[in-house]
Amino acid sequence: MKTENEMMTKEQENMQQNKKAKGTFIAIMCCACLLGGFLGGFGTWLQRGYDKGEAAAWLGERIGTIAGNGLPVLMVIASAIAFGYMAWALKKSKEEWKQAQNYDDEAFEIWNETSDKRIGTGLNLVSFVTIFNYFSFSVSFYADIYYDEMSSAMFLLALVMLIVTIFASVTQQKNAVDFLKIVNPEKSGSVYDMKFQKKWIESCDEMEQQMIYKAAFHAYKVTNYLCLTLWTGFTVLAVVLKISLWPVTIVSAIWLTMAVSYAAEGKRLSKSQNEAGNAAGGNPLSF
Repeated sequence: MKTENEMMTKEQENMQQNKKAKGTFIAIMCCACLLGGFLGGFGTWLQRGYDKGEAAAWLGERIGTIAGNGLPVLMVIASAIAFGYMAWALKKSKEEWKQAQNYDDEAFEIWNETSDKRIGTGLNLVSFVTIFNYFSFSVSFYADIYYDEMSSAMFLLALVMLIVTIFASVTQQKNAVDFLKIVNPEKSGSVYDMKFQKKWIESCDEMEQQMIYKAAFHAYKVTNYLCLTLWTGFTVLAVVLKISLWPVTIVSAIWLTMAVSYAAEGKRLSKSQNEAGNAAGGNPLSF
């Protein structure tokens, strides 16, 4: 139990921390309110000058046609860079692995760290390009159906690149994981397994797990800010360009899903920790 003095000291510390952060928080809230008011007023003024539906349709068709015809080419370029680098990284690491087995422990650790960074960079590039290619295919598919100026050849190229992306990304990830398991025998899991991520994390050491958890929490925070920004932007665009409420609804659904899953997982982990503590210390009420 904490003493009364300790509790008073903590209360004073809380007051000081809140006082220090309150000024910045209030300033941010005031700026957000002013920005929201400006955007709302500007949108109301702007919508009087033209037909919102026609403006949105015209703008969407121009952007969609240009993007639909241009993105397939970027898919080819981006895929060549990402998959080419990943293939080179794996080949180089495998060639060095044959020599590294004769290294002493210190030299082997240095090589292993360098190899992990090289392969990690390749895997990140593959992930980025995979997401980009998925998006690009969706744009080209939509443009091919609704816009007359969309080239059928460009859509066919986007379709081919989508198929290539799916098979190439899975194959290269499998090859990378298999090689990492050879270098680090304690690692386990197959890319084809639906529970691969869970098994892989469980096979990592404590420091690696901490890095994964910190990176995941950082991604969670960034996604929160992104959802807030998108919600604001789509709300304004729904009024100004009459883009419907679907974008706001989708962003809100993703935002809510993320918040609920985070809370549910936190509750589950807390319950598991309490049960583990009771099992280790024993329940004083049990006989």
